Amino acid sequence: MGAGTYSDGKLYTRSKKRGDVDRILRLLVAFGASRDILVDAHPHIGTNKLPAIIESMRECILAHGGENPI
Repeated sequence: MGAGTYSDGKLYTRSKKRGDVDRILRLLVAFGASRDILVDAHPHIGTNKLPAIIESMRECILAHGGENPI
């Protein structure tokens, strides 16, 4: 998924090889995104919510043996 220079939290990809987008959306929901992104035609998390979701993902990775790169 890519974010434009002026992204406001919309989730989109321009790739022809999209992969399992539904899996990624389900992961985002598991870490705190609204379930609406699973059914919306143009899924949107919002820049106000995205940092907390990414932090939750990071904490999970570290809790399962991932290493802090710093």
